[in-house]
Amino acid sequence: MLRRVKTGRIGARAAAIVLSACASLLFVPGCGRGISGYCEDAAVCEGGNEADIEACQVRFETLEERADLTNCNQEFEDWYACLDDGSRCNDDRYGVDGDECESEEERVEDCLQ
Repeated sequence: MLRRVKTGRIGARAAAIVLSACASLLFVPGCGRGISGYCEDAAVCEGGNEADIEACQVRFETLEERADLTNCNQEFEDWYACLDDGSRCNDDRYGVDGDECESEEERVEDCLQ
């Protein structure tokens, strides 16, 4: 099963919502590999399956919707880009090192409140 990405103060639920915001950007050039790629990489790293990938995508899509409803799209996109670019597989755990995306995460959290 996929482990949650270390997300600091936002928490796993909010992280999922934030990451889902990029789902609408999956077909926009420059959005990286998108949520699907992120979730697939996490599943490979953590020994997940198709259900884990789908659950990961749903969490991110939910966060994307929340970011969209609260006009936090840019904050979400910045945070997701940091996660997408900085996440790596370390000891069967997929995520960024330390507090690499902390400032972006704080901006999303502040916006969503």
